[in-house]
Order: sequence, then C-alpha cells, then structure tokens
Amino acid sequence: MLRILYSCSIVFEPLLFFVLFDRSFLGITGNLSRILQIIVVFVLLLRLLIKLSKGREVRLTNFTSPVYNYLALYFLLLIFSGLIALATGAYYLPEEYQQGEVLSEFSALINSLEIRPLFEYIITTYLIIYFVILPKYLLNNRKDITTFLTIFKFMFVVSLIIGFIDYYFLALFDVTLVPRHINDGIDVGLRYHGLAGEPRQATLYLVLGLAILHLKSFFEGEKLSKWWIGLIIIALLLTQSTSGLLGCLAFLGLYLSFNLFNAKHFFAMLFVILLTIFSVYMLLINSDRVVNYIDSARDLWFILESGGTFPYLMKVQADNIYPLYDLTVKFREFDFIPILIGSGLGSASIVNNIYAEVVFGTSNPNSQLVRLLYESGLIGSFFFVMAFIRPVKYLSKGLHSAHRHQFLIYVLLVLGFSLGIRSPVIYIYLGVFIAAFSVLSIETKDRYTV
Repeated sequence: MLRILYSCSIVFEPLLFFVLFDRSFLGITGNLSRILQIIVVFVLLLRLLIKLSKGREVRLTNFTSPVYNYLALYFLLLIFSGLIALATGAYYLPEEYQQGEVLSEFSALINSLEIRPLFEYIITTYLIIYFVILPKYLLNNRKDITTFLTIFKFMFVVSLIIGFIDYYFLALFDVTLVPRHINDGIDVGLRYHGLAGEPRQATLYLVLGLAILHLKSFFEGEKLSKWWIGLIIIALLLTQSTSGLLGCLAFLGLYLSFNLFNAKHFFAMLFVILLTIFSVYMLLINSDRVVNYIDSARDLWFILESGGTFPYLMKVQADNIYPLYDLTVKFREFDFIPILIGSGLGSASIVNNIYAEVVFGTSNPNSQLVRLLYESGLIGSFFFVMAFIRPVKYLSKGLHSAHRHQFLIYVLLVLGFSLGIRSPVIYIYLGVFIAAFSVLSIETKDRYTV
C-alpha cells in the first residue's frame, strides 16, 4: 500500500491543477501530491524509528557511486557558495526597502530574508532524497515499477484527453472546462495545458510523459508508438509557451554539446535539429504572445542600463532578467567568483528584491537556468547537468548503442525543458530511471553500484 501511495505522490507532483492553496498560507504551495508525500514521509520515519529501536541496520546511499557523485558535488558546491555569499553579504537587503507582499505570519517567517535561503537548501535536499533516492528503495521490483508506470500512463492519458477537449471547447464554444488551478479558477486562455496548471508547466509535463512512456515501453520490451510522439508535439505547439520555446532551444544546445562529434548519430542529430527548428518556427508564426515577447525585449539592455521602466511583458519576466543582468555587472567589475560558483541558494531571490527595491520575500526566477547560473555559477551548472546525464549513460552502458542513444535523447529532452522553468520533473525522471534500471540489472544479473 505504501508503494502505491508513494507512486501516486510522484505522479501527481507535476499535475498542478490539483493545487489546493497558495504559498501565502503556509509558505509553500499546497497540492494533492504534497499531502500524499507528507503521509509517505510520516510512515517512513515511523518505520525508521522502529528499525533503530530494534537495533537493525539502516542502509545508506553511496554518494560516491557514478550514479550520484555529480549530484553530491553539485550540492556540496551549493553549500560552499552559500557560505561565501553569507560572509560577503550577498544575502543582505537594505532595511529601508518597503514590504510588498502580505502573507500570513507563518508564511512571512518561511519567506523572510533570514529564513528563506536556509529553507531553499532544505527544499533541494528534500527533492534529492524523495524523488531521486527513494524510488530505488520503494520501487525495488518489477511489480512496483510496473505499478508506477501504469498509474503514470493512466493520469497522463487523462490529462492529455482533458487538455485537448478543453482547448477545442474554448476554441469552438468559448467555454473553459479546466482552470489553471482547482483553487483559483483562473482561465489561461486559448492554450493547451491539461491538468498541468499553466501552459508553461504543461510543456514540461508533456516531455516528462514522453520520456516515461519511452521508459515504460523499454521496460516492458515494446516499442514506443509514433502516435504518442505526434500527439505530444501537437500539444506542445498548442501551449504557445515561451518557456517551452526556451526549453526546446536548451535541449537542442545540450544535444549538440553531447553529440556534435559523434558521426554514428549524425542522421539522428540532423532529425532532432530539423524537428526543433520546425517546432520553433511553428510556434513563432502561430503565437502572437511569443512575437510580443520578442518585440518587448528589443530595448531591454538600454532600459536596464538607464534604469528605465520595463514594458509590461518584461515586468512579468523581471525575476528572470535581474539575476542575469547582475551577473553582467559582476563580470564588468571583475567579480568572477560568483560567476564561477554562484552566490548560494536563495540569492537570486535576494537580488530580485534589491533591483525591485521592494521586499517581496521569495521572488525566485521562474527559469531554472537563471537560478542555476546565479546561485551555482558555471561550475555548479555543469555539475547539475552532469548529475542527470551521467547516471543515464552509466546505467545504460550495457545496452545496444541505439537504445542508449534514445535514453540520452530523452534525458536531455526533459533536462532541456526543465532549464526553462523551475520544477522537480527532472528529479522525478532520474529517480524512476534509476529504480527501473536497478530492477533490470538484478534480473539480468548485471549489477551496477547504485
């Protein structure tokens, strides 16, 4: 029962339609998956206490394993950069800035400038433990993996069908069937989003769905139907998401970086490039929203340098703009340490408050790439990327080169889109991948050190 509950807690994590309350209440957003996760964590802690009371051995993860070592390096660098930032005043905010957001007392405490950076480290630790490490221990046989994959596919199909019905009902009858979140009833307009919340979140959920469906097909000894790929590409185009567009470009950049000199995969690489260019072109010519973003960004550098007022669409993206601009300021001042190792978790929120001159509390960039560059620097960003690519390469090294290349494409796809927007989706894929391949390695007696 616990394993089914755990599977559901992962499956519902990206389904942001099921948000029950926003962060103004408890400091974090509350959705159905969080409730399930609390139950799972409580049961696991209870089991741990019982084990310890009986003197039983508790198995710990080996972070020196090739599966986890880059993840460990990434987190250690975050701690190091955070300590340096604390010593150099990167977490300091002038007291004269006015308060901008009204929160409950508890939420105000969690999102305060003193507590929030520490809370960011707790969140990152939780993401790693719950989504990357636990799947291997809780989904540790074929039945458990199959159960998870079945539940995931069922909810993905439900979301996909509802998303298309909602889109065409709005297009044909001007009737909205599915709001952004169940608690706010906000209409996202004529854009596909399914049960994933906002359209930009839907792009990430769609590529996760494609990657998990591919893993499911491989795990069950089948081939992934091209119909799935076609339907998901259509849904991606209908989101008209700028974040999705940036994620697509990030995926292309990652793919070229890891396959540029691989002649064996030349045609696969060419296909991916052409597909990406086609997708970007279709999105540009069919989305006034994307075109408006491009037009609004034309004078952005001048506005930043002169201290002028942002156009509306750039105000919406200010949380993503200020940290990148601040990095250029640091570069011009020859302050290279934050550029290389970052300024620690939570520092991007601080710099957004500083440039806005209003204390919003938590004001993190929506873009994971922006957060990575500002909070962990170039070195930390490299560790982060490798933390997801290295395990896939390592665990799939015994496969035929074609299958191994497919898994590389899918992890790069999820990773690329994850760089476009903050989400635990990439952690989910890695954890499920490790769990599935741990089971396969036991079945084939080809045991890897995980």
